[in-house]
Amino acid sequence: MTGPPPIASFANGFAGSWAGDMALMGPNEMCQVNVGGDNGIYCWDTSTGTQTRHISGAFPWTGISQRGLAYRPDDDSFYIGGWNEGILYHVAGFSHPAPGAVLNQCNAPDFNISGLAWNAAVGQVWEATNSPTDTIYRVDPTTCAAVSTLPHPRPGFNGAGLEMDENGNLWMIAQDAGPNTAYLIDSGVPAFSDVPWLSESPTEGTINPGGHTDIAVTVDTTGLAPGSVYQATLTFRTNSGRQPNLSVPVRLVVPKLGFNSGGSSYTAVGGDPWLADRAYTAANKAGYVQSPPRTVSTNSAIAGTDDDPLYQKARITAMTYRFSGLPNFVYRLELKFAEIENKSPGQRQFDVIVNGQPYLIAFDIAALAGRNTALDRTTLVSPTNGEITVQLATRRSTGVPILNAIRVARDH
Repeated sequence: MTGPPPIASFANGFAGSWAGDMALMGPNEMCQVNVGGDNGIYCWDTSTGTQTRHISGAFPWTGISQRGLAYRPDDDSFYIGGWNEGILYHVAGFSHPAPGAVLNQCNAPDFNISGLAWNAAVGQVWEATNSPTDTIYRVDPTTCAAVSTLPHPRPGFNGAGLEMDENGNLWMIAQDAGPNTAYLIDSGVPAFSDVPWLSESPTEGTINPGGHTDIAVTVDTTGLAPGSVYQATLTFRTNSGRQPNLSVPVRLVVPKLGFNSGGSSYTAVGGDPWLADRAYTAANKAGYVQSPPRTVSTNSAIAGTDDDPLYQKARITAMTYRFSGLPNFVYRLELKFAEIENKSPGQRQFDVIVNGQPYLIAFDIAALAGRNTALDRTTLVSPTNGEITVQLATRRSTGVPILNAIRVARDH
């Protein structure tokens, strides 16, 4: 046996001849397909393994064993199906007058159903298959029309159960890899319906046959982590019989938050944008805190970099840069220095303090790199109450601090 030890294990006397697909129903109740027994749905307490309740009897879906199972909490129902029939059944859950009654059924886009998972955000079912390709299908549960597909990471009759995590990603099985390897795959479809940074207008309307309308999509990066990538999916639900649901992926790249200290905006050789230096305000939540502001500049070339403009201007004297409203991630703090005032070693030494903790002590750019030469320092830092502060402090009789550029970005 390889891998981490199991957290718990229980004797399962109600799975039938083979273990089938599972579906979590509530925080501590798991349900499973009975394969080769009475072909019902059996549930148990996840903390004790004790059976809690089950659905069995003479239903259209119990006449032969099924393989996939998904639970739909909004109406307390299940989706169940298998490769013997290739039918996706929508059946009533325990709160219905007749648990197990068929609410709807349709023919799956791929006959070989081996696992199912429900995505409430888009109102669709994921179908795993056991076939030469083991393709994963996203299905409209009313018509069984395929909305999209995903490739299996190790195809070849390896598909088995399927489960979705809280982010919408899919756990898939490869039965001969390892053996029985589990993969977590980015589905590209989130499991939440409210994406706070994304809005669209109009949100509903009527389009005449052959007509069209434009949808304005707006993003708001407030409170999002600099240097991060966010993904969502816009799903358009229609009454079209051919393709009732249309999905449009949205990818938002939040730029790294960097300032060309003492200078104007600049795009680096690698394409990264640097903002013009600015003072911190409660509205912009990022910038320098210094009074009065003082800057210096040079026209000399800067050694050790292809981005001379980042180093040819600088902010000087004691100062603090403040970044607030940051999500709670680990960030990479980048500081860029160059001695552009012709100071000799020992003539400029200062301290850099990050979130109240000493980071660079008696920092001497001329001694470390010489004049007009790029010198960078990078460290990892977590926000304190959503804030990162970088203080450049003067040491007595050793000149004033200098900073050429500063940037924070989420560390991936």
